[in-house]
Amino acid sequence: DDNGRRIDDNGRRIDDNGRRIDELFALFTPVKKQLEDQGGRTYAVEAIQRAQQEQIDDQGRRLQGQFAEVNGQFANINGQILQTRNQVTGLQGQVSNMVTGLQGQFSNINGQVSNINGQILQTRNHVAENRA
Repeated sequence: DDNGRRIDDNGRRIDDNGRRIDELFALFTPVKKQLEDQGGRTYAVEAIQRAQQEQIDDQGRRLQGQFAEVNGQFANINGQILQTRNQVTGLQGQVSNMVTGLQGQFSNINGQVSNINGQILQTRNHVAENRA
């Protein structure tokens, strides 16, 4: 009889514990749902952040391409400046050669004028001698 009562008491305790476990599960179910919902929101936020980061990365790549293009344009401009400088240097050389050539021609002309002046003077002297 005592054993039967003990078994019955233990059975009631097991049933009580089962009800308590069910109550605890009932309490944890909304918490579990909240955590699942929060996890879903967190995943959505992370997805948005990944998409935003991809946009930022794309913009960075586009800017790098634009910088490369601008640098190429500067390289072309620098090449054109160098070419223009070389052309100016060439023209300066040509002008210098022309000036030197003209100076030589003027020297020749001055020499010829001096010769003519000398001949005129000589002719005057002859004329003067013949008159005398």
